Amino acid sequence: MSAIGYVAVVAQVVVVVGGAPLLTGLMGQVRARLEGRAGAGVLQPWRDTRKLLHKEPITPIGTGPAFRTAPALLVATALVVAALVPLLSTETPLAGRGDLILVVALLALGTVALALAGLDTGTAFGGMGSSREMTIAALAEPTLHPRACIHCPMLQVNPKMLPRLAEIEKDLLLRRKRAQEEQWLGEVEGIDSTLTFLRAKQAEAARLTKRPLTDLGIPRPRPEETQ
Repeated sequence: MSAIGYVAVVAQVVVVVGGAPLLTGLMGQVRARLEGRAGAGVLQPWRDTRKLLHKEPITPIGTGPAFRTAPALLVATALVVAALVPLLSTETPLAGRGDLILVVALLALGTVALALAGLDTGTAFGGMGSSREMTIAALAEPTLHPRACIHCPMLQVNPKMLPRLAEIEKDLLLRRKRAQEEQWLGEVEGIDSTLTFLRAKQAEAARLTKRPLTDLGIPRPRPEETQ
């Protein structure tokens, strides 16, 4: 692996760390302009970060390790995701070490750590914040990648989605072929697992299309109810 790959990984992490507050500031600025306000500026999140870093850390009484380790775990998962996702180059030392399911899992790990930190405070506001965080995660994170939904045992596929499942299967087979050529053994194992779940979903959806419809008839009132 050339030095360019290592430089690309470091550059990706720097871009994410430096760009995330700017993106938040840009979103806030656009919202302010849409509401007819001047806005605090794109650099406001960086100003807030600098101010917070100069404040004294406060730990609520009675909190345990979950509250103290959650910030570090949240930052660590975000940095690992920034290093894994090929933002600047695909030829990096981490290429083939993980897939999007791993990315979703890392994001979920950081979310769970943040929710546990809120619950660890033992306050009503902490519980409300944790509940909100998990609700948003349950709605947003499974949609980041269709393979995460395919692995869900509670998901029942509509027979109308069979063409879409065929497209996903074709894409997975192409990715598996490339992973074998590149000797990405972890990626091959993950794709094989996804193909197993995918074919089970296809068989279940095909079985639903062959199930005969049952005519229950039109409900009629009983004779005594008409009197």
